[in-house]
Amino acid sequence: MVGRLVVRGSVIAALGVGSVVAFGPGNAVADAPCPDGTARIFVAGGHDDESTDTCQGPGSVTFSWPKAVSKVCAVGSAKAVVEISGAKPYAGTYELVNGHCAMFNYKKVDSATITVSRG
Repeated sequence: MVGRLVVRGSVIAALGVGSVVAFGPGNAVADAPCPDGTARIFVAGGHDDESTDTCQGPGSVTFSWPKAVSKVCAVGSAKAVVEISGAKPYAGTYELVNGHCAMFNYKKVDSATITVSRG
């Protein structure tokens, strides 16, 4: 399953795909302390069920349970491809571009690999 998300201008869009919700640039801008060309990755879970975030430059990174990905934002010109493994319908591949974000039900995600490249 591939979800491709592209919205032009300042339109805010929401798309529900199973337990994945993707947001347009209006929400991504508020979540963008990371530099252009990177992805902001939110990780939740663990013994404290605490959420943290990190900026990921070009390349790939994998997170596995108990620390699971709960949200990914492509910042500026970045392209982020998120590959989720877990229970269906949560598993799939999602491509984020143009400042879009996707939220995931981290309790249903076994692992996630995020590959970031410049758009």
